[in-house]
Amino acid sequence: MAIKMPSAEQTAKARRKLEQEKQEEALHRLQEQVESGQGDALVHYQLGVAYLSLEQPIEAIKALKKSIELDERFIHAWVNLAIVHHQMGEFDKSVEMNRRALDIAPGFVPARVNLGLALNALGRYTSSIEELTRVLQLEPKMPQALAGLYEAHLALKHADEAQRFRKLAEEAGVRFVE
Repeated sequence: MAIKMPSAEQTAKARRKLEQEKQEEALHRLQEQVESGQGDALVHYQLGVAYLSLEQPIEAIKALKKSIELDERFIHAWVNLAIVHHQMGEFDKSVEMNRRALDIAPGFVPARVNLGLALNALGRYTSSIEELTRVLQLEPKMPQALAGLYEAHLALKHADEAQRFRKLAEEAGVRFVE
């Protein structure tokens, strides 16, 4: 009798299902904490991140806003709120949330990268280049910043600069899709 092994696709599907079940279980525990009145800024932040990972952006926004309401200096809540807005195509809101995060901590690299990428998405390439260049001053090989600089320079038809940043981005592990 031969043993039939699951295919790579079946294994990957089972892993995704297990991961989703774990996320849903964590979400349920966090919801219970909030409902019992034990929800501080951190719990609401974690709830927002859980909703984000389960692709429930409206619920993620509500939870992250509550986290900020409870602690307006919770920079990670601001940045994750910016990410949700970016994923929803609300780039102006993403810019605003990242700027609020940078008001709290001007050197916070994730906020600065996200700001640069949101500015790129809005077609504000010169401003994007300024922000992403600041990122490289703090982290010279940040893949997202290098890729964003490639895209901004390409959009502005700065061919030499675009190719320079593309090469650096690829060296940092970025894979571009043609």
